[in-house]
Amino acid sequence: MRRLRHLTQIMIGLDLGPPEIHWRQLAELFRLTPHLLAALGIGMAAVQPWLNGRTGAVAVAAGLITLQLASRFAGKFAFHRREGQSLTTWTRLFAVLSAASGLFWGLSLASLYLGGDGDSKLIVLAVGCGIIQSSAARAFMSPAPMLVNIGLLMGTVSMAAAVEGQWMMAPICAVYFLFQLTYLARLIDLYLGEIQAACGRERALAQLADANRKLKQANEQLARHALTDGLTGIANRRSFDTILNAAFAPAGDREPLSLILLDIDHFKVFNDTHGHQAGDDCLRLVARVISETLQDTPYSAARYGGEEFALILPGADSVEAARLAETLRSAIEAAETADLSGASPSISASFGAATRTRADATPADLVARADRALYRAKQKGRNRVAVDIPVDADGVKD
Repeated sequence: MRRLRHLTQIMIGLDLGPPEIHWRQLAELFRLTPHLLAALGIGMAAVQPWLNGRTGAVAVAAGLITLQLASRFAGKFAFHRREGQSLTTWTRLFAVLSAASGLFWGLSLASLYLGGDGDSKLIVLAVGCGIIQSSAARAFMSPAPMLVNIGLLMGTVSMAAAVEGQWMMAPICAVYFLFQLTYLARLIDLYLGEIQAACGRERALAQLADANRKLKQANEQLARHALTDGLTGIANRRSFDTILNAAFAPAGDREPLSLILLDIDHFKVFNDTHGHQAGDDCLRLVARVISETLQDTPYSAARYGGEEFALILPGADSVEAARLAETLRSAIEAAETADLSGASPSISASFGAATRTRADATPADLVARADRALYRAKQKGRNRVAVDIPVDADGVKD
């Protein structure tokens, strides 16, 4: 029953796989080579009748084959220049052309068969069998039109034989047709299995690509989490160390590099007074102010630890570092704190800034100098900026 259903389909596997598969099928079915070979075979079958003086039959066969070839040439040309038509439209057009080919072939062979001698009839039947085998060899891609094609050809020749009184030709053709059905059904099963396997491979490859994409996203997300502070959403200490080490070029002629450390003033008292939820909100608020201030700059910020933050300023000298630190200090002091979990205290921060000098051999040296400046800012009353300006080997401030 399943095989019978496949035999009635215009194109096998039309509901499977991408349309590109079926456009390739149609390109093969519209190919002209089999039709040129069929015309050659019928032309050879016409040699004996022509030699016997049956020029009328030969002329009819030649006219029919000319019409058949013209229709297939037109179909091939239109298919090659197709624009916008649907796959369904072209499968239906192929079905019509295939039926027309079977009718033209059958009529041309019947015209050569009628009134011919034994040798002519034998040649006509041999050519007809060859054309049928050629059609059957490609019929697994589009069984319904090809079966119509073969049926019209065999039916027309059988009727010509019946007119000649050769009634046995009809059952012989029927058996031959059934043989072709069995052969075609087997080819269809093999071809359908191939299409299903190809679709399975494509689905597996698509699933693998999707899994790889999701894995890549998960790895990227893990990498971001590994370098991001979970509370504030900015870079964490590990990310800070990585960025600072990368910015700390080898000794020699180097561009300026500044570092700012800031510490929220009296944060422990703030936490004890207003609760840890308000403390977390305070940290997030300061991180947001820093991020907004550094937006559209090449600078980066990180949560250094606890209530302390760090800013890495590549290309910034001590003047730029002091200016930016003061901008941040004012922004934090002016920040709206009414939404800090019900508390509405004012907050402030102390800043220590340092710019790399020739004496700073490692990132730790620069961090230590910025930390000393931060300590001085706290000693002088907090909510202020202190800049560490070291003295070089000649006793001159850098």
